Amino acid sequence: MKRTFSPWTVIVTLLVLFIIAQLFGDLFAQAFNLLTASFSDHTAIADSELSAESQALGLLVTYIFLVVILWALDYVNRRFLRPQSPILPPLWAAALMAFMLTAIGFGLFVDKLELSDNGALEMLQAMIETTPGLLLICFFGPLVEELVFREGLLRQLGRTGMHHFPAAIITAFLFAVVHIDLAQLVPALLLGVLLAYLYYMTGDIRLSLLAHVINNTCSVLLIKFPALSAWFENLGKGTVITASLSIAIAGILAFYAVCRIRRPRFIASFGAAEPQNTSAR
Repeated sequence: MKRTFSPWTVIVTLLVLFIIAQLFGDLFAQAFNLLTASFSDHTAIADSELSAESQALGLLVTYIFLVVILWALDYVNRRFLRPQSPILPPLWAAALMAFMLTAIGFGLFVDKLELSDNGALEMLQAMIETTPGLLLICFFGPLVEELVFREGLLRQLGRTGMHHFPAAIITAFLFAVVHIDLAQLVPALLLGVLLAYLYYMTGDIRLSLLAHVINNTCSVLLIKFPALSAWFENLGKGTVITASLSIAIAGILAFYAVCRIRRPRFIASFGAAEPQNTSAR
């Protein structure tokens, strides 16, 4: 017989497991740091690069364990990439374009506000120079976050009977909080809401994961190749703020239009008890 859990039990457990994964990631990072230093004689690799690679390896290991644990406990759909709705290329393309417009515009706007990032940018710059860091930022990080916050928390909030909009806000807030620094918290809050509605469009993480991966990959490319955005940065602070806000607002309006054109099918059942699987075809 399939095990069933109270949605609030699953929600609390998911959050606890995610926090524990971050803590164990730091422990594994320290272990990798010591091992690598013992073989490098402290000369082959700079301390900052060593720390970044160790941090990435530590999180990669714990994230793999976390995915296995979530799958074993059946806290997320074990076939989380199994289509819950048909692929609609025009709709998906429009939704992704609107999402990226919002992400790029709002990201440029927040960057000009010069909010404190507690050294996150320096760590990110060091991480993307390593293979584990690229894997973590461009794929495994988005995969785990989509499993925890969308496939896990968002779906479970629906099981409690909560309306789809406050559920999206709550998961977006939690998604933003785990990014720790203020410079990432503000964009993550907005993007978290959009990712929730990308999840609603399909009922699974196919679309939200794709958007998350594209967003992180674009961020990596902009950091590694600053010339890609140098022309925009040279326009002046006032012009950049105006232009970036215009781009973000255009993205939000386009995203809203996509949702209005085809109301996400999953929303219709969101906030209701999940139906039993009776597909015995």
